[in-house]
Amino acid sequence: EIERKEYDPRIRPWYQAAVETGEATWSPIYVFSARPILGISPVIPVYDETGSLFGVLGIDLTLAELTDFLRGLDISPTGEAIIIERTGDFVATSGDEPPFTTTDDGKQARLKVTDSSRPLIRATAQHLLNKFGSFDKIEGNQQWTFDFEGDQIFVEAAPLQDGRGLDWLTVVIIPAKDFTGPILENLRRTVYLGILVLIVATALGVLLASWIIQPILVVSNVASAIDDGNYELAPLAPVAERTDEVGQLSRVFKHMAEQVYAREQRLKKEVQQLRIEIDETKRKQQVSDIVETDFFVDLQAKARDIRRRHGNGSDDKESEES
Repeated sequence: EIERKEYDPRIRPWYQAAVETGEATWSPIYVFSARPILGISPVIPVYDETGSLFGVLGIDLTLAELTDFLRGLDISPTGEAIIIERTGDFVATSGDEPPFTTTDDGKQARLKVTDSSRPLIRATAQHLLNKFGSFDKIEGNQQWTFDFEGDQIFVEAAPLQDGRGLDWLTVVIIPAKDFTGPILENLRRTVYLGILVLIVATALGVLLASWIIQPILVVSNVASAIDDGNYELAPLAPVAERTDEVGQLSRVFKHMAEQVYAREQRLKKEVQQLRIEIDETKRKQQVSDIVETDFFVDLQAKARDIRRRHGNGSDDKESEES
């Protein structure tokens, strides 16, 4: 069975608004007849050729549709955007909360911004009232800040008027942390990146220093050993295989050390030979010194005399035997 209801548009708010102004205008926010939901209608009266009212043309916009539009705006992570009437009733909100209440019989009813379920919106509305006295007194763009739960809140309120009966307030509420949060996060990332770069640079510096200094320490140790008379050059072999300047230095040092060692060995042999020659010369000189002494000369003379006498004695003996 089809339900039938009597409907007289002439008593509806949207129709009466068009008749009263006689031109394009906005109806007040009202409950639709087809469905018990809140909405508003832009309307325009239509007249015939005689100037008599022929009818009214209107388009219905629900508060839920206006709210969906606000929710599609990219405001800030925790920011809010609301539209309210000068009476303080909600028109739309970007938050999760609907801009109306629902009665037990399913009808939508107006919701005061000061009765919002969201603490930040309630605090902002109360701040507006404390600052301006009433919503009617807010004219032009107004910007200010206030503190809420330890955070600074930036607020901008501006009238929304079109000259055709629309007179709302748009209020944008943005906590300072939505601005400082990304800045602090970028700063934190920069600090972390700086620390990482410092660690990597330090590690590379240590590796580079080890790569450069360690071979030099090997050369230094070998040089110290050579200074102590130890010509063990085996530790220089890995360093000398390098193709850089340190390797070139090691090869030159190794070659010089080998030459010094060879020269030292030759010098030792020459010193040994010279020592032998000196000893032989000293021996001959000592013999010469002994031979030339008076005692040795006298001894030689006695020896010759003994040999001579011995020789004469032998000759006499041979004569007697004959």
